[in-house]
Amino acid sequence: MRAAVTWAAVACVLLTGGASRAFAPAGSALDDTAAAAGHEVTEMLAGRSARPDIAVSVRVDAGPRAAAVANDLGGRIVHELGALGAGKGVVVADVDAAALRKAGFGMWIEAELRIDGKNGQVGVRLLLRRFAPSWRELISQPTSGWVRVVTMSWPLDAELRRGLGMPAVGPRKLGRARRLELDLGAPVLALAAADLDGDGVAELLALTPDEVVVLEARKSALLPRQRVALGGDAPAQRPREPFGSMVAVDLDHDGRPELVATSSEHDKGVRLAWRRGALVADGTFYDYPVCGFPYDPGPVDVGAVQLFPGTSTINGGSWWLERGPKPYARDITELPQRMVAMACLEQANKYWFGCVEPDGTFSLDIESKKPRPRLAGVGAAIAFVDLDGDGVPELAASAHRAPGDGDALTIYSLADAKHVDELWKSDPLSGGIVAVTGGDSDGDGAADVIFAARLVGSTRTDVWIVR
Repeated sequence: MRAAVTWAAVACVLLTGGASRAFAPAGSALDDTAAAAGHEVTEMLAGRSARPDIAVSVRVDAGPRAAAVANDLGGRIVHELGALGAGKGVVVADVDAAALRKAGFGMWIEAELRIDGKNGQVGVRLLLRRFAPSWRELISQPTSGWVRVVTMSWPLDAELRRGLGMPAVGPRKLGRARRLELDLGAPVLALAAADLDGDGVAELLALTPDEVVVLEARKSALLPRQRVALGGDAPAQRPREPFGSMVAVDLDHDGRPELVATSSEHDKGVRLAWRRGALVADGTFYDYPVCGFPYDPGPVDVGAVQLFPGTSTINGGSWWLERGPKPYARDITELPQRMVAMACLEQANKYWFGCVEPDGTFSLDIESKKPRPRLAGVGAAIAFVDLDGDGVPELAASAHRAPGDGDALTIYSLADAKHVDELWKSDPLSGGIVAVTGGDSDGDGAADVIFAARLVGSTRTDVWIVR
């Protein structure tokens, strides 16, 4: 399953048959390829103090602008190597190993991109070779320290299409929503969709005031497959209506997401991991998780917020990052003081932040010093979902209205930073929308929008999937 939808399928093949630690894709084909190259180099040089000069050559097999894209990718790989302290990279013409060894290079990275425009994919092959000073040193170390082959497949995103001079992909056409009935005996507070078991299809999970529930579809209904209780005690102050948030984040860079969930009915949240076919508690979390920020190498940050005591209103001044300040933290220092919803997403090396004020005003912040589109009439359930895989997420949002029948989900395009266009809107619903998420629920490689609607005070919920 994908995260946010995870948009990449990565297979690392070491010539020794060993396994390579996975890294977290960011969503840009060129940046992810550079990150993969840097990751493999750091593993090959692990435990060695010397940092060699590294030759980088790139071949791209499509279009008159292929050479420009090759130079762009070569430059990104060189930058990644420098940022990781892995060595000095130099972009070179496609020459042979003997010439590079003679020129004093200690390593060679060959990157090859094969463009499949028909299927919207780009295949990547990385060949990494270290040059041994002597035969004695070559045979004294494992083969994986000298040669590695890495193959990857990324979506052919908008950035790469522009670079190659290929036509842009139009907005994905969405069909009617499919309805599934759900009743967990408690109100649904949040949804998440994540490929926990690595089979390519996202599991759907629901958060209630006291549990995280793994769901499975049977005909026209969703039934609980597993329930995991939240820990902690009842807090001193609770809102009149329960509030909760849940996000899927690959916290340990193993290629599979973990869950972080918090409910207003407990004084602390929970971390959950998928192990041996089941979801198990793997730690605690405080405050309300909003999203994860993957980094490679290194740990993943989780962004979180607090509520004003005794309310379900988000305190904009409480935004924090679990593992400390990062440069992008400056991008959202102007958050509204009071919010009813917040969403964020790191994709294609951009940070998308969206927040909804009590009057239904939605504001979008992509990066600092960028336009901040605003939208009226947005409700308290929002999510960013990249429906067409172009690296720019769409916004799925409920309507700003009084609780009760008649709510509707609207999906907006964010492709134009100056204004927001409506792509799709549901029919009026029975109840109000309480949760929105995105994930590949059918394994077709594209993200779906998934949302839940219920009446105030009811536990019966309609879950809708938009494909």
